[in-house]
Amino acid sequence: MNLLALETATDTVSIGLLAGGVIATQTLADAGARSSERILAELSGLLAGRGLRLKDFDAIAYDCGPGAFTALRSGCAIAKALALAAELPMIAVSSLEALAAGETANKVWAALDARMGGIYAAGFVRTRDGWRMETPILCRAPADMRVEGEGWVGVGTGFAVADGALVAANPGVFAEFAAERIPDARGLLTQAELKFAAGLLLDPAAAQLTYVRDKVALTTREREQART
Repeated sequence: MNLLALETATDTVSIGLLAGGVIATQTLADAGARSSERILAELSGLLAGRGLRLKDFDAIAYDCGPGAFTALRSGCAIAKALALAAELPMIAVSSLEALAAGETANKVWAALDARMGGIYAAGFVRTRDGWRMETPILCRAPADMRVEGEGWVGVGTGFAVADGALVAANPGVFAEFAAERIPDARGLLTQAELKFAAGLLLDPAAAQLTYVRDKVALTTREREQART
């Protein structure tokens, strides 16, 4: 099984491939407005360095969100174009799944900074068949989010929002947390491999993003009020 992956949920883009049982990844920090060009250039180099072509792959995995709206939309569009060009199916993996898949713990609460004072978050439990999402994906202020149970390992930038309000609002719930972690192509590929084996493949025309909220930016007035 050979898989290609595009992780674009944050400002740091990650591309990767799984070929011959080996994962190789490349990170593009602060890709900026020309991210599409950089992604394609880095991807071309990653493939060439291993003597591979798009048609050598079985599917293309992409991050379906939630996360940075513009970056996710760009990543999905690139993945679709590549899949159509090579006549390959696609695999949708959420950014929070990718975060959880990078951990060795059995109970992971993944949280990403959603901007505007909010976070995206969900809990995952490791099973024999991979990660199972225990909660729906939520988007709210970290101080308003209640996490049930205990012994959770927290991961993701959402744990740094509002000075760590998520942990403070849920005393005794988290055994540990790592607020610097972001989703990457390695975690995406880990989940994509399981989904491929389960036959969870998409026609490129059906590939979509997960929209947890409609509002993706503050108005000028709201930004001014937030500074006062």
